[in-house]
Amino acid sequence: MKKETVFNITHYQLNHLITNIDTGEIALPDLQRPFVWDNGKVRDLFDSLYKGLPIGMLILWKINENNNEFKPIGLNKKTTPSKLIIDGQQRLTALYAVITGSKIIDKDYKHKQIKIAYNPFEEVFEVQNVSIENDPLWISNITDIFKGNLFSFVNGFIDNLKEKRPDFEFDEGKVQDNISSLKTLETSYQISAIELASSLDPEEVSEIFVRINSAGKALNQSDFIFTLMSLYWPEGKDEFENFSYEAKKPAEIGNSSFNVINEQPTNENLLRSTISYSFLRGRLRYAYLILKGRDLENKITTEDERVKNFNILKEGAGKVLDLVNWHQFISIIQATGFVNEKMIGSKNALYQTYALYLLGLKYGLKHNELKSTIARWFVFGILTHRYTSSP
Repeated sequence: MKKETVFNITHYQLNHLITNIDTGEIALPDLQRPFVWDNGKVRDLFDSLYKGLPIGMLILWKINENNNEFKPIGLNKKTTPSKLIIDGQQRLTALYAVITGSKIIDKDYKHKQIKIAYNPFEEVFEVQNVSIENDPLWISNITDIFKGNLFSFVNGFIDNLKEKRPDFEFDEGKVQDNISSLKTLETSYQISAIELASSLDPEEVSEIFVRINSAGKALNQSDFIFTLMSLYWPEGKDEFENFSYEAKKPAEIGNSSFNVINEQPTNENLLRSTISYSFLRGRLRYAYLILKGRDLENKITTEDERVKNFNILKEGAGKVLDLVNWHQFISIIQATGFVNEKMIGSKNALYQTYALYLLGLKYGLKHNELKSTIARWFVFGILTHRYTSSP
């Protein structure tokens, strides 16, 4: 029996993609998360666009959501996205940031604008630097081309060049054509996207992603949960990010998540503790379904169930990210003999033990009562590899 096709191919004009991101039709919720590409890759991306070369297909996942919880980038009101980005996050973020002039957050958590320069005489792109910024032969930031009036921009560029380099001879018509070619990429360049059906579940989407992604990068269940958090509770996602970031910054012990053994949790580490504490579940697959609003007993998904479960998640995250809880737990680990994070062979074991510690507090055990039990549990968890591969 022939299987029903679970995808279709769609072609987007570049400006339509930007508009769909602005209005929230396509959810690009991670513009304010650290952007991992260096500026050289962004430069190469625009060079490929300009030369008409392919930049790879996007993978979008159609969703059926009956809510108005997503705050798109370009609007001051919430709307309902119809597609989530599964592959192409960095490409779309780069394109959106440069074309609209929007700031991103770099790996050091600093806001910055990506500035790509263009030489219309040699038709080459470069990352902006001081030399280029002061050279009238270069357009130091191509964002100015996309955001401004093309006629006014070209005239201004030529007038500035004549003033600063009266000795430089050039063909004004060619310059106009080259700058115009860059501007019209918005309507002339089409990007292809594989759109996966809304009937697929996260594991199926992940498998499809791996099959068609040449790098073979696997999608984790945490990726899907963080996507849900971006839609329904973006502040919580930011709290995880901030907690993780603060743990990497030397500070007075106790005033931030920075700690005596220099343990630096990832977002996924913190999420696993939160899910284990909140829902008594180790597998994130079930947590995803719960946060979608699924009652696992009767297999019915409702909006009320989703709201209820997200409230449980919020409460649990509050316990996991509480600095008093965190530092008391770290002190137990340190006292057990793990004086440096390099001695901890399994992050899964550590963060599942953290969830157990919080559950002990929840059910009335005092910190002093928990210390010896949690210490022994963690040591034997490490020795037996109990949580090394599967939570």
